Amino acid sequence: MAFASRRTCIEVDSIALILDEDDYKLVKLKKDVQQGDLVTYWDTVTGEFKHVGVILGEKPLIEGSNKTLTWAISQFGASGEWIHPINEVPEGCNGTIRVYTDRR
Repeated sequence: MAFASRRTCIEVDSIALILDEDDYKLVKLKKDVQQGDLVTYWDTVTGEFKHVGVILGEKPLIEGSNKTLTWAISQFGASGEWIHPINEVPEGCNGTIRVYTDRR
């Protein structure tokens, strides 16, 4: 979903290669994360890529609250698209979170 149309599937093994070939850069500071950046999930033990989503932006945790969360949209198999805080993903996708951008 992050790299192609909603009807296209990209194998997990290809994600790191796509990030490299398309010249995505790691976003090092949370304050620099912007809508449209990619949030990626990597296995902490093996270092393997697990999942990718697209950053939607910062939203209040509760309406009127000063506490905000960064939200993303991603797709999990046939279960469709899911809007979620970036630190809430299905079992097996949690681990190291990295954000990448193609901004220049």
